[in-house]
Amino acid sequence: MSIETRLTKLEAVTSPDGPVICFWAMTKGRPMTPQQIESGIAALNTPKNARVMSVSWLAEGDLSR
Repeated sequence: MSIETRLTKLEAVTSPDGPVICFWAMTKGRPMTPQQIESGIAALNTPKNARVMSVSWLAEGDLSR
């Protein structure tokens, strides 16, 4: 069984209500603001039953360190 088939089956089990779409919430090496994330997600052309999650490699609080 291919990795693509396995991932599709895993997604179907973990998210039976629809696909999960990850939105990369970074811009110019910095996390997007909540307003930027909302605007970006609103602009996506996703299925109505999709669950969109924002993903970043830095949390907003990490910038002050």
